[in-house]
Amino acid sequence: MAFKADRLKEMNLQKIKDYFYREKKANKSSLSESTGISKTTCTTLLKELVEEGFLYQDSDYDSTGGRPSKGYRLNPDYQHNCLIYLKQGEPHQIEIQVRDFAGDRKISLSQKAEGSCIEELYNLLDEIFQKDSKITVAAVSLPGVINRQYDVLSCDIWELEGKNLNTLIGKKYGVKVIAENDVNLAAIGYHTREDSLAFLYQPKIGYSGCGIVLNHQLYRGSTLFAGEIGYLSGCAFMEPEDFDTAQNLIVQQLTALICVLNPAEIVICSCYDFDEEMLIESLSDTLTSEHLPGLQIVSELENYIFNGLMEAAVDAGRNHLKLREVRRV
Repeated sequence: MAFKADRLKEMNLQKIKDYFYREKKANKSSLSESTGISKTTCTTLLKELVEEGFLYQDSDYDSTGGRPSKGYRLNPDYQHNCLIYLKQGEPHQIEIQVRDFAGDRKISLSQKAEGSCIEELYNLLDEIFQKDSKITVAAVSLPGVINRQYDVLSCDIWELEGKNLNTLIGKKYGVKVIAENDVNLAAIGYHTREDSLAFLYQPKIGYSGCGIVLNHQLYRGSTLFAGEIGYLSGCAFMEPEDFDTAQNLIVQQLTALICVLNPAEIVICSCYDFDEEMLIESLSDTLTSEHLPGLQIVSELENYIFNGLMEAAVDAGRNHLKLREVRRV
């Protein structure tokens, strides 16, 4: 009985935290109505969250004729997040944002890595951690394959291969590290209401990758290799040298994604400016219209990646083990 009561409390706490992260503020009545948690339980848990520093008590809500109710608001300083985007290029690029818990940007720094990418990263992080002592989570995006221990198994930034990001960043700066493939993060940053989504990225240099969302969950695969469509038979290790080659690659990869995943929507970000109708016409040569997903073409990754990094940083604090949930991000 004690275990069930503890688990129920953890679930209710997470519901309330998720609600405040989305809505930023509430009073006890609106919270109870939205979450289905009794007002008595809400009172107890709100008190705990205020003591924890997750919330602070806001000014009283406007009265609707009765006694004014106490308001509560998400504490933006509860957790500051260092969001790190390591971008492949010639030279590589390092983009860093620090956002508070409400998602507001506090610091932005950018640097081309003309020499060692790791040394340039440390220079930026030294400056950032001197400016903001409230950072507790560092979320990292990079173009590569990362395992659950945050070892970089392969990466388009060769210097990072074989490195452990928790050792590289977490232990050095005393923060919790979350690391994820860049296109996976773009899929999370783009995802809103779609229950199934594929985000396909075709860079100018290197091989295509894909972030996959199934049933509102990021799908990584058993070895976190899901979405590495640059290895598909027939177009493996091919780079988009010109428009025609790039379009043929995209059509083959789209066909494979549709046949295997059948997603509701596929987002395409390519170095080439494709025509949506032309892609649909090419897909229609082998697939009937009823199986074709919605296609969206976007011009850049950065905003989606930073949104995904923020989601990953917040998700790091969710109690997945006790709630027996698959990681949302």
